[in-house]
Amino acid sequence: MKNRTENYSHFPRTGSLLLMLMLLLPSCMYEEGRTVELNTRKLTTDLLDESAAPYEYETIPLRTDRTALVIIDMWEDEPVIDGLAEYRVSPLLRLAREQGLTVVHAPSQNPDIHSSCMPDPGEIVVYGYQHIDRELALRGIDTILFSGFDTFKCVLDKPMGIFQTAQRNPGTGIIIVRDAVVSRKEAWKRVATDMVERDIGRSTSLPDLYAAFGTAPPSKIYTDITVPGELTGYDSLGPGEYFSAENSALVLTGTGALEISPAGTFGTRASETGDEIQQVLAEARSRHITVIHAPGGFGNAASLSPLEGEPVIDNFESLIDIVEGNSIKVLFYAGFAANRELLTGPAGLIRLYIRGRYGGKYIPRYIVLSDCTAAIETADTLAEEISLEVSLSYRDAVTVTSDRFPDLFQ
Repeated sequence: MKNRTENYSHFPRTGSLLLMLMLLLPSCMYEEGRTVELNTRKLTTDLLDESAAPYEYETIPLRTDRTALVIIDMWEDEPVIDGLAEYRVSPLLRLAREQGLTVVHAPSQNPDIHSSCMPDPGEIVVYGYQHIDRELALRGIDTILFSGFDTFKCVLDKPMGIFQTAQRNPGTGIIIVRDAVVSRKEAWKRVATDMVERDIGRSTSLPDLYAAFGTAPPSKIYTDITVPGELTGYDSLGPGEYFSAENSALVLTGTGALEISPAGTFGTRASETGDEIQQVLAEARSRHITVIHAPGGFGNAASLSPLEGEPVIDNFESLIDIVEGNSIKVLFYAGFAANRELLTGPAGLIRLYIRGRYGGKYIPRYIVLSDCTAAIETADTLAEEISLEVSLSYRDAVTVTSDRFPDLFQ
């Protein structure tokens, strides 16, 4: 029963039947594994002092029979993947097989898996935009290692990716193998890894994994696979676009960041945007544009407190209820932080993208007021505000500056 390959897209009926049969089998059918100690790290950026040592290291127990390796979108004929496949994922895959980890290949919409990372019999293959939470629960999986392409997009937001898996399975250990992922731009990889380490789970490295299993790593894993290319900014709203105030909404995320001490750069950047946000909010209210408050972890700033009748939401379903109930066609975003609440909070852009792209449901257009937000930076990203630039380039997001906001409505 362990020696099978599941293909839930090409053979949905067969795959579903196999999965149902598996659910009837006791988890004791799987052999008990051994426990190893794995070195991991967590990002603990101090918002008042970004120059402080940002990482907390912890050795955690890892049971081989309760650990899965999920490999996202390792596609053939994708040049940026070749180095990752040969020098990182292929050795990682071999190590996982030797140690008896559950291996899951999740190529999503592209069935052409890279030749260096082809599935073995018995490994799970998930095509399309599906997930296999029940199968992993049946196997007793409590920790998932993630690798693949693209770190800031697919590895983060696909149905088998980090964000969705963590949302559906609270309590499951989420670990990104930070040197076994790649992006089209190195900065995308860096910012996505930071987000995972800070807000979702932890990270580890290939050398740490080999050390945990007491195995000498092959020299190839140290090959430089850095992807060339600089950030090229983010998309801006073009001229000549206008919107209906009646079908628009202003979403304020985490405005409580305005009240963080400006001793830290994040607090300073946040406070510098306060006037712009105040002006945008006043304009929105004067035009009777729906105002939605999504405070998230930072809360609401006293100076931007909701008026009577303005909704305050703490979950994504509430946002969708407002969008559908008010026929909202465009959401304008202002607030903090660009790489936390703005992307993953209750009204986060990642949640919207998931609903539209993978759920096939209606979502409004989303536009970020670029001078009305700031990101949580680290010492390495602070000088050029890389986390902010990357966050504003997520998927289908476009930006506009607050001075254009009053002129966007007819």
